[in-house]
Amino acid sequence: MIDQLLNIQTTQKRDWPIHIRHKYSRLEPTAYPALKQLEKLLEFDETSHWVDIGCGSGRTLFYFNHFAQIEATGIELHPVTFQELTDNLDRYQQAHPDKPPIHLIQADATKTRWQDSYTHLYFFNPFSLPILKRVLQAIQANYRQSSRDTYLIFYYVLPEIERFLSQHTQLELVYSVPYQHAIDAADRFMIYRI
Repeated sequence: MIDQLLNIQTTQKRDWPIHIRHKYSRLEPTAYPALKQLEKLLEFDETSHWVDIGCGSGRTLFYFNHFAQIEATGIELHPVTFQELTDNLDRYQQAHPDKPPIHLIQADATKTRWQDSYTHLYFFNPFSLPILKRVLQAIQANYRQSSRDTYLIFYYVLPEIERFLSQHTQLELVYSVPYQHAIDAADRFMIYRI
Protein backbone atom coordinates (compact mmCIF):
# COMPACT_ATOMS: atom_id res chain seq x y z
CA MET A 1 0.00 0.00 0.00
CA ILE A 2 1.17 3.51 -0.80
CA ASP A 3 0.50 4.75 2.74
CA GLN A 4 3.14 2.29 3.95
CA LEU A 5 5.65 3.40 1.32
CA LEU A 6 5.13 7.03 2.31
CA ASN A 7 5.08 6.16 6.05
CA ILE A 8 1.73 7.91 6.62
CA GLN A 9 -1.78 7.00 7.80
CA THR A 10 -4.49 8.53 5.61
CA THR A 11 -7.39 6.09 5.66
CA GLN A 12 -9.41 7.97 8.29
CA LYS A 13 -12.86 9.40 7.62
CA ARG A 14 -14.34 12.06 9.87
CA ASP A 15 -17.50 14.15 9.92
CA TRP A 16 -17.68 17.68 11.23
CA PRO A 17 -19.87 18.43 14.27
CA ILE A 18 -23.53 18.38 13.30
CA HIS A 19 -24.05 22.15 13.71
CA ILE A 20 -21.55 22.96 10.91
CA ARG A 21 -21.87 19.95 8.58
CA HIS A 22 -23.78 22.09 6.10
CA LYS A 23 -20.59 24.16 5.60
CA TYR A 24 -17.85 21.53 5.39
CA SER A 25 -17.60 18.12 3.78
CA ARG A 26 -16.38 15.15 5.76
CA LEU A 27 -12.75 14.10 5.74
CA GLU A 28 -12.32 11.42 3.11
CA PRO A 29 -9.02 10.83 1.31
CA THR A 30 -8.77 10.78 -2.48
CA ALA A 31 -8.26 7.18 -3.62
CA TYR A 32 -4.73 6.38 -4.78
CA PRO A 33 -5.92 5.16 -8.22
CA ALA A 34 -7.58 8.58 -8.67
CA LEU A 35 -4.32 10.33 -7.76
CA LYS A 36 -2.43 8.21 -10.29
CA GLN A 37 -4.98 9.13 -12.96
CA LEU A 38 -4.77 12.82 -12.02
CA GLU A 39 -0.97 12.78 -12.10
CA LYS A 40 -1.11 11.73 -15.77
CA LEU A 41 -3.27 14.78 -16.59
CA LEU A 42 -0.98 17.34 -14.99
CA GLU A 43 2.39 18.80 -15.88
CA PHE A 44 4.89 19.81 -13.22
CA ASP A 45 8.30 21.43 -13.25
CA GLU A 46 10.81 22.35 -10.55
CA THR A 47 8.81 25.48 -9.66
CA SER A 48 5.46 23.71 -9.27
CA HIS A 49 3.77 23.96 -5.88
CA TRP A 50 0.83 21.70 -4.95
CA VAL A 51 -1.77 23.09 -2.52
CA ASP A 52 -4.60 20.98 -1.09
CA ILE A 53 -7.40 23.10 0.35
CA GLY A 54 -9.11 21.05 3.05
CA CYS A 55 -6.24 18.56 2.90
CA GLY A 56 -7.39 16.23 5.67
CA SER A 57 -4.59 13.92 6.75
CA GLY A 58 -2.51 14.93 3.73
CA ARG A 59 -2.67 12.09 1.23
CA THR A 60 -2.39 14.31 -1.87
CA LEU A 61 0.41 16.39 -0.31
CA PHE A 62 2.62 13.43 0.36
CA TYR A 63 1.72 11.71 -2.92
CA PHE A 64 2.65 14.64 -5.18
CA ASN A 65 5.61 15.65 -3.04
CA HIS A 66 7.00 12.13 -3.31
CA PHE A 67 6.13 11.07 -6.85
CA ALA A 68 6.16 14.44 -8.67
CA GLN A 69 9.03 15.79 -6.54
CA ILE A 70 7.32 19.15 -5.92
CA GLU A 71 6.80 21.46 -2.98
CA ALA A 72 3.41 21.08 -1.28
CA THR A 73 1.19 22.98 1.12
CA GLY A 74 -1.81 21.66 3.03
CA ILE A 75 -4.57 23.85 4.44
CA GLU A 76 -6.75 22.17 7.07
CA LEU A 77 -9.15 23.69 9.61
CA HIS A 78 -10.30 20.71 11.72
CA PRO A 79 -8.09 20.58 14.87
CA VAL A 80 -8.07 16.77 15.31
CA THR A 81 -7.40 16.23 11.62
CA PHE A 82 -4.64 18.86 11.67
CA GLN A 83 -2.89 16.97 14.47
CA GLU A 84 -3.06 13.77 12.39
CA LEU A 85 -1.67 15.73 9.46
CA THR A 86 1.23 17.01 11.57
CA ASP A 87 1.96 13.47 12.77
CA ASN A 88 1.94 12.26 9.16
CA LEU A 89 4.39 14.98 8.16
CA ASP A 90 6.77 13.96 10.96
CA ARG A 91 6.66 10.29 9.90
CA TYR A 92 6.97 11.13 6.20
CA GLN A 93 9.99 13.39 6.72
CA GLN A 94 11.71 10.74 8.85
CA ALA A 95 11.32 8.20 6.03
CA HIS A 96 11.93 10.65 3.15
CA PRO A 97 14.19 13.48 4.38
CA ASP A 98 15.43 14.55 0.93
CA LYS A 99 12.07 15.51 -0.60
CA PRO A 100 10.99 19.10 -1.41
CA PRO A 101 9.44 21.11 1.44
CA ILE A 102 5.92 20.52 2.74
CA HIS A 103 4.11 23.31 4.60
CA LEU A 104 1.05 22.91 6.83
CA ILE A 105 -1.42 25.69 7.57
CA GLN A 106 -4.20 25.34 10.13
CA ALA A 107 -6.64 27.96 8.90
CA ASP A 108 -9.99 28.80 7.43
CA ALA A 109 -9.47 28.81 3.64
CA THR A 110 -11.49 32.03 3.33
CA LYS A 111 -8.80 33.78 5.42
CA THR A 112 -5.77 32.18 3.81
CA ARG A 113 -3.09 34.33 2.20
CA TRP A 114 -2.56 32.90 -1.29
CA GLN A 115 1.11 32.77 -2.27
CA ASP A 116 2.26 33.63 -5.78
CA SER A 117 4.29 30.40 -5.81
CA TYR A 118 1.17 28.19 -5.65
CA THR A 119 0.59 26.60 -9.07
CA HIS A 120 -1.82 23.68 -8.52
CA LEU A 121 -4.70 24.19 -6.07
CA TYR A 122 -6.69 21.05 -5.28
CA PHE A 123 -10.27 20.87 -4.01
CA PHE A 124 -11.85 17.51 -3.14
CA ASN A 125 -15.33 18.88 -2.41
CA PRO A 126 -14.06 20.51 0.81
CA PHE A 127 -16.89 22.88 1.65
CA SER A 128 -20.24 24.41 0.70
CA LEU A 129 -20.81 26.66 -2.31
CA PRO A 130 -21.01 29.92 -0.27
CA ILE A 131 -17.60 29.21 1.25
CA LEU A 132 -16.16 28.12 -2.11
CA LYS A 133 -17.32 31.40 -3.66
CA ARG A 134 -15.39 33.40 -1.05
CA VAL A 135 -12.29 31.26 -1.46
CA LEU A 136 -12.35 31.51 -5.26
CA GLN A 137 -12.88 35.25 -5.12
CA ALA A 138 -9.73 35.64 -3.02
CA ILE A 139 -7.74 33.25 -5.23
CA GLN A 140 -8.78 34.93 -8.47
CA ALA A 141 -8.02 38.40 -7.10
CA ASN A 142 -4.52 37.25 -6.17
CA TYR A 143 -3.66 35.40 -9.38
CA ARG A 144 -5.44 37.51 -12.01
CA GLN A 145 -2.30 39.58 -12.68
CA SER A 146 0.10 36.64 -12.56
CA SER A 147 2.06 35.75 -15.68
CA ARG A 148 2.37 32.08 -14.77
CA ASP A 149 -0.34 29.49 -15.16
CA THR A 150 -2.22 28.54 -12.02
CA TYR A 151 -4.56 25.55 -12.04
CA LEU A 152 -7.59 24.84 -9.89
CA ILE A 153 -8.24 21.11 -9.72
CA PHE A 154 -11.66 19.97 -8.53
CA TYR A 155 -12.44 16.37 -7.70
CA TYR A 156 -15.93 15.03 -7.09
CA VAL A 157 -17.72 18.05 -8.54
CA LEU A 158 -21.31 18.41 -7.36
CA PRO A 159 -23.82 19.86 -9.88
CA GLU A 160 -24.25 23.18 -8.02
CA ILE A 161 -20.47 23.66 -7.94
CA GLU A 162 -20.13 22.85 -11.63
CA ARG A 163 -22.90 25.33 -12.52
CA PHE A 164 -21.21 28.03 -10.49
CA LEU A 165 -17.79 27.35 -12.03
CA SER A 166 -19.12 27.39 -15.59
CA GLN A 167 -21.52 30.34 -15.27
CA HIS A 168 -20.06 32.68 -12.66
CA THR A 169 -16.29 32.54 -12.90
CA GLN A 170 -13.78 33.56 -15.53
CA LEU A 171 -11.87 30.31 -15.19
CA GLU A 172 -10.84 28.42 -18.31
CA LEU A 173 -11.85 24.75 -18.28
CA VAL A 174 -8.84 22.70 -19.39
CA TYR A 175 -10.07 19.15 -18.66
CA SER A 176 -13.20 17.43 -17.46
CA VAL A 177 -12.31 13.77 -17.01
CA PRO A 178 -14.34 11.05 -15.27
CA TYR A 179 -12.49 9.03 -12.66
CA GLN A 180 -11.76 5.64 -14.23
CA HIS A 181 -13.63 3.85 -11.41
CA ALA A 182 -16.46 6.41 -11.17
CA ILE A 183 -19.50 5.52 -9.11
CA ASP A 184 -21.59 8.51 -10.23
CA ALA A 185 -21.49 11.58 -12.51
CA ALA A 186 -19.82 13.78 -9.88
CA ASP A 187 -16.87 11.37 -9.61
CA ARG A 188 -14.51 13.20 -11.97
CA PHE A 189 -11.77 15.78 -12.24
CA MET A 190 -12.39 19.28 -13.54
CA ILE A 191 -9.21 21.26 -14.11
CA TYR A 192 -9.37 25.01 -14.66
CA ARG A 193 -6.72 27.59 -15.49
CA ILE A 194 -6.90 31.07 -13.96
